[in-house]
Amino acid sequence: MAEPFPMAVLEALSAGLPVVLTTETGLSAAVAETGAGAVTDGSPRELADAVLHLLAHEAWAAAAGRAVELARTRYSMDAVVATLESVYGGRGVSG
Repeated sequence: MAEPFPMAVLEALSAGLPVVLTTETGLSAAVAETGAGAVTDGSPRELADAVLHLLAHEAWAAAAGRAVELARTRYSMDAVVATLESVYGGRGVSG
């Protein structure tokens, strides 16, 4: 089942934990683009390979730094508010 916006993944990223995802999440493209973890097809082999790769100290350290940066720049409350303000043109929402 696809997960469009997995909160557990966002929490892991913000804590500096690289993630291993399948292509079925809404965050897969951002994780792949930034190197904040690994994106797999979900097969046992690819999942295992991705985890083993990230467990290497250098790979983990690099991905951990990218994870925090991704969470801070794209998915923090400030980043989301800025995006919404630009989408709505700074106009207030009337009820």
